[in-house]
Amino acid sequence: ISNFDAMLAGASYGKFDLAIGDISITEERKKNLDFSDNVYAERNVIVTLDDDTQGKTVYNSIDELNGKKMGCMSGSIFSEFIDRILPDSEIIYFNNRDELLLALRQDKICGYLSDKPVGLVYCYQNTDIGYIDYDLEKIQYGVCFPKGSSLREQYNEYLNKIADNGKIKELQEKWMKPSGMDEHFEIPELEGKNGTLKICTTVDAAPFVFFRNNQYDGYEVELTYGFAQEYG
Repeated sequence: ISNFDAMLAGASYGKFDLAIGDISITEERKKNLDFSDNVYAERNVIVTLDDDTQGKTVYNSIDELNGKKMGCMSGSIFSEFIDRILPDSEIIYFNNRDELLLALRQDKICGYLSDKPVGLVYCYQNTDIGYIDYDLEKIQYGVCFPKGSSLREQYNEYLNKIADNGKIKELQEKWMKPSGMDEHFEIPELEGKNGTLKICTTVDAAPFVFFRNNQYDGYEVELTYGFAQEYG
């Protein structure tokens, strides 16, 4: 378990075999990490308050947010997007999504950018939270490996296989929805005849990854267990 910055750093240094958890593929990150082919692609949303009963300001458009304080998770690519779509706004950085949500409720920020699947889960779980959709290019998400890792090629082989047999579409339909945290999967028995993988992830990236009832769950968790089972 790690925060986002430490997760990427640990993978780049070879501390972990791979890292999963809502990681966007960028050219900058490719300088220090190898990425799988994309495991999902989606646009983003701006998460804001959606309840004015406490006398707090509710924002309904991007224009209303320009010039306001915006939250951003350290190490994420969203600072670039904020600069682009809200050029007059001040960016305040936080370590994780729970800190972002708390800052939003305490009026320290007026909103923050989020991957759409993650943002919709937070809105589904918290009735005082809403979102503003906007039209930017889709982000590609992938699994990251230390540079030169042979696991990348194997993982891509697995992705191609489950794309061909329809399994990846089935997993996306299961997990990638606002109620994704209501889903669950049974952890398979893994023989480990070809070794053990050391994986790093976060715990606040539902529906990609989350931790509940002493178990990791989510789209990328089930995907990676399937990979481990396939390759022993």
